[in-house]
Amino acid sequence: MKTANDTKYKISATIVIMFSIFSTVFSQISNTYTWPKSKGYQSKEAMVLTMDDNSTYTKNQNFYVTHGSRSNWFHRIKFEVQMEGGAGTRSGMFMDTSNLYLVADWDNNSDSEDIVFGFNSNAWSIVDEKMRLTDEGLLGIGTNSPKKKLHVNGEIYAKGHVFLHAFEGDRKDGTAYIQARDDSNSTSVGLQLRSQNNGTLVDAFKINPDGNVGIGIVDPQVKLDVLGNVKISGNTTSNDDGNLEVSGDLTISGNTNLTEEVNLEKGITVKGNIASQGTLDIKNQINFSNIFNSQQVLVNKGVDFRLSNVEDSHFSIKNAFGSNALYIKTDGKMGFGAINPNNITEQVHVAGRIKASGFIADASSFPDYVFSKDYKLMPLKEVENYTDKNQHLPGMPSEKEVINNGLDFKKVVTISVEKIEELYLHTIQQEKEINDLKKMVSELQKQLKIIQNNN
Repeated sequence: MKTANDTKYKISATIVIMFSIFSTVFSQISNTYTWPKSKGYQSKEAMVLTMDDNSTYTKNQNFYVTHGSRSNWFHRIKFEVQMEGGAGTRSGMFMDTSNLYLVADWDNNSDSEDIVFGFNSNAWSIVDEKMRLTDEGLLGIGTNSPKKKLHVNGEIYAKGHVFLHAFEGDRKDGTAYIQARDDSNSTSVGLQLRSQNNGTLVDAFKINPDGNVGIGIVDPQVKLDVLGNVKISGNTTSNDDGNLEVSGDLTISGNTNLTEEVNLEKGITVKGNIASQGTLDIKNQINFSNIFNSQQVLVNKGVDFRLSNVEDSHFSIKNAFGSNALYIKTDGKMGFGAINPNNITEQVHVAGRIKASGFIADASSFPDYVFSKDYKLMPLKEVENYTDKNQHLPGMPSEKEVINNGLDFKKVVTISVEKIEELYLHTIQQEKEINDLKKMVSELQKQLKIIQNNN
């Protein structure tokens, strides 16, 4: 009866014979390569194939599995175990029904060991390394000393989506971070996002180390620095203590609530409402662009326009042809119509006709003093002498004065009323004299009639 030990010894003997055959065959394959002797033996724990059992160094002291003719075997190697301990295949490595394990230091007898991916050699000392997985679980591509779980030294090409879960963990609420930084805690690092437009790189988005954000600009100077036009379709609210400065056109379709300053260096087009609780500083123009309906500015309580002391500071409203319809100077003088601002010398200057349904002018006095009993009425003879000499009524400005200085409407009206009242007094006095003369003539007629009858 065969025992288990008999079967075991027969299998072992068979394996030893097979390795002896392999050794004999390999020693006769080629005259080009000299192969060392190999020896197979077995123990109770393992079956061992030993290369160069007499410790005599010869070339290519490796174990090979090849195929083809004996004269060309070296170029058809499929599997190799090197003298240095490395093993590899020439056409890939496969695992059919389980996982494929690449393990460095499988018996855990070393303090530092990495898995290295490289090309161009089967000798570890001259391998062209491309990727390394360290024993700490750090994967480096283009570097042999990765600093984080994934460390890439070079460009990354990707097609598809990049998903970031929260720092607190996958499927948890929190924050996902994209950081531009290093581990030194002593450097200043910004973040630049670029796009490509027709083959040209475009600096689309920049975050400076100080936190300033730039769109279309590589060196933002404020918290949000935009080079180009901005279109906002929703509501815009500024509640921060800083200012909002826009160098390009700003188009807002929704409501804009401003609690601080807004500086506009170019223009603003508004289709919605603007509610400002702070200062609205505009350096160019405001366009109301609805050509189908009139637009309005609603003031709930009041609005004050104040001019600064800056040279040529003014407030103006222009007509459709670009001429001034209304012009207010820093000193408060106001001009209406197409008038040169330098020619506005009075408080109100109108270049054109004025039509009004009423007119009221303030006056410190009015010529009712003419009817006072102690008023000295200039005799008509004196008036005649004065007009012969001066060619205008007493108190009235001359033609030359009006041309040179303009017409003081309040003064002229007051003097005109005075002259009208004086004229009435002269007329009343003349009427009395005429009545007296009538009575005298009547008495003379009576006396004449008596004289005629007596004759």
